[in-house]
Amino acid sequence: MSNEILTQEQEKNYGKFPEVLNDNQISKYFTLDNLDLEFVHKRRGNANKFGVALQLTCVRFLGTFLRDLSEIPDIVKEFVADQLFIGNITILELYAKRETTKREHRALIKKQYNYREYTKGHLSFRWGMKPNGAKTYAKDGNVTKNRIIFL
Repeated sequence: MSNEILTQEQEKNYGKFPEVLNDNQISKYFTLDNLDLEFVHKRRGNANKFGVALQLTCVRFLGTFLRDLSEIPDIVKEFVADQLFIGNITILELYAKRETTKREHRALIKKQYNYREYTKGHLSFRWGMKPNGAKTYAKDGNVTKNRIIFL
């Protein structure tokens, strides 16, 4: 039995967007629900709201935080911006002029969504659950409140 979690191909593409995102992926991972919007709107200024919303949705989709938000496809930026009533995605250039802001926002996301980092040897995971305690189901049908997001 192999100890590998990801195939070489998965490892190579980990934390990167695919060349093409379909509508199902965009709506599933990048739609902000009411709890997300409440969290996002606690940030000051549209650039910070937009940046934290992108970080939140990207960690859901990619399983990791992006260091460089310019790597996010414009279609994703536009989808998230529309939900925040932000008309111009170039406002992202104003987000987090200080690296500390991005780091603080990542910490706030981890706290809000109960993401915890787990490391054992060379394996790293981030565990999390929706703040409303929504249940998810494992392949065997057992109810679990946690989901794994790879770092």
